Amino acid sequence: MPRAGRESQLNTTTTPLTGAATYTGTGELNDYPQVGVFSFADVAGTLYFDWSVDGTNWHAFPTAGFKCSANIPEFHTAVKLGRYFRIRYINDSSAQSTFRLTSYFGDNFLPSNSPMNQSIGVDNDASVVRVGNDQALDVARGFIGGQSGVSKFGANPNVSASSTEDIIFTGVINFLQTATTVRIKAGGDSADASAGNGARQITVEGLDENWMLASENITTNGASASTATTTTFTRVFRAYVTDVGTYGVANTGDIVVENGSGGTDLVTIEAGIGQTQTSAYTVPAGKTAYLVRMRVGSTSAKASDISFWQRRNADDVTVPFTGKRLIRKFLGVTGSRSVDFQSYPSFPAKTDLWGTVTTGSGAAGSVEIAYDLILVDD
Repeated sequence: MPRAGRESQLNTTTTPLTGAATYTGTGELNDYPQVGVFSFADVAGTLYFDWSVDGTNWHAFPTAGFKCSANIPEFHTAVKLGRYFRIRYINDSSAQSTFRLTSYFGDNFLPSNSPMNQSIGVDNDASVVRVGNDQALDVARGFIGGQSGVSKFGANPNVSASSTEDIIFTGVINFLQTATTVRIKAGGDSADASAGNGARQITVEGLDENWMLASENITTNGASASTATTTTFTRVFRAYVTDVGTYGVANTGDIVVENGSGGTDLVTIEAGIGQTQTSAYTVPAGKTAYLVRMRVGSTSAKASDISFWQRRNADDVTVPFTGKRLIRKFLGVTGSRSVDFQSYPSFPAKTDLWGTVTTGSGAAGSVEIAYDLILVDD
C-alpha cells in the first residue's frame, strides 16, 4: 500500500533570494523512493535536483536544470530510490519578492499534467492531456517550449534556358560575409512612401551580427532610398509590407532591400505581392533546424532539375571555407513534387539553406520551392 508522503523541512523555503543568489537545501536520506518539488517565484530561475550516494559527492539532475519562468508554478518529480537528495535553486539577476519552494517525499507521485492552454516546456515531466493533440499545431501555437516552426518559400518566375539560377524572385542570393545595416534601395514607386497610397512601411527579418534572430521596420521613401536600419544584419531572409495607404493593397512597385551603403541587393518584394520570395534561410545561433517536408514545382513543359543546398559554418569567412553540400535533388521536374521526411535531416546553428534550378535548352518558365523546419533550442 502507498504510504502518506511527507514534506521535507530541510529542502523547503519561502525566503526570497537576491539577484543571482542560490538556495541550497540540506542533503537528506530516507527510504522514500520518490521526490516531488513545487516552486514558484516572481523572477525566473533554474531548479536542480541534487543526488548523492554518500552525502558528499553531488550530481545534478537535469544537468541543465529545470528552467522556471517568472510567476508560473511548477511541479517536478523524480525517482529517488535510496540516494541522498537536496534541492538547489539559482535565481536570475533580479531580486525576488516572492519565493515558494517545497519538497515532498513519497512513493506514489505521478507526473504532473499539462493543461490544454499551457505551454509544454522541454523540461516538463508532464503527461500531455491536450484533447486532439496535434504536435505541428502545438509548435505553431507556441505550446511546446523550446520549439518553433519556420515555413519558407521561394520562386524564380523567369528562369533562363540552359542555366543554373538561385530560387529567388530576382537576381541572386547574396550571403553576406560582414554584418551591415540595410535600407530600401532608390528607384521604387512614388506611391510607396510614408504618406503614399501604396506601401508605407516594411519589416525586414534575418540574423544580426551575433547570428541571432532580428527584425526592424523601415519606412518607405518613394523613389528615393530609405534611412538605413540601426540593426546590422549578417543575413536577410524575409521582408514584407506591414502598413499601406489604401485598404486592401500591398506595394505598388518592386521594393528592393540592399545593404546600408548600397551596391548589394539582398531581397525584393515583388509589386503587389507584399512579401519576398527567397528560398534562402539561415539557422539562428542557439538553434538546430529539422527539415520536415519539401515541395518543388515548375510551370515549364521542359524538365528542370531543382536542388536544395546547405552550407554549414556560415560565420567562417576565411580560407578554407566550409563547402556547400546537396541535401536533396529533384530531377526532371514538370509540375510539382513533394516529400515528407520520416527521419528529419538536421542542421546546426549558422547553416545556410537555399534552392537552385538547372535548366536545359528552351525556356523553363517559373519554378518554386517550399519547405518547413522545426527549430529546437540547443
